[in-house]
Amino acid sequence: FLTTLLLFTILCLGAAHGQTSFKIGASAGNGLNKGLLELDNEDFSVDKTDLAFKAYAALSGKYFGLEAGYRNLGKVELSQDGVQGFSQSKGVDILGTGTLNLGPIALFGKAGAYVGTTHNQLKSLSTDPDIDALYTQASFTWGTGLAVNLGLLHLRAEYEKIMLPNQALGMISFGAGINLW
Repeated sequence: FLTTLLLFTILCLGAAHGQTSFKIGASAGNGLNKGLLELDNEDFSVDKTDLAFKAYAALSGKYFGLEAGYRNLGKVELSQDGVQGFSQSKGVDILGTGTLNLGPIALFGKAGAYVGTTHNQLKSLSTDPDIDALYTQASFTWGTGLAVNLGLLHLRAEYEKIMLPNQALGMISFGAGINLW
């Protein structure tokens, strides 16, 4: 908390000197869901992708910043050993960012915390009972990307990974946003 407060103070001081920007935007792309789902003492392997999207707001200084957002990583269908179902993940994150500006092009990296829910549902084709589980988890997340600043508009491509205990979630996306100041 103290690190976030210190970074926010530095960014606000930078805003007073015209070196801070505030952006909002959205991205869409491929939601990645890979891992081992353990439900009711049974293991189900997942390695699937689905359409994913996110919305974000960012406060950025010349080199460092903060980004917060909401993401929906899609819904992947499962089918294994006579069992069908799905896994769906969505949540919010807050990240510290680092940026290397090269004219209108910026390379960035980010790391922080993700808090989200994963809904896993399995329906057995036999007489076994169905499983419906909703998990809320907090975990480390990181990402990297490239942005092109076009005055009021910015475009970005990025890769992000969310590290859950038995499951790796991620997103490869392209998006656009508005530089508000």
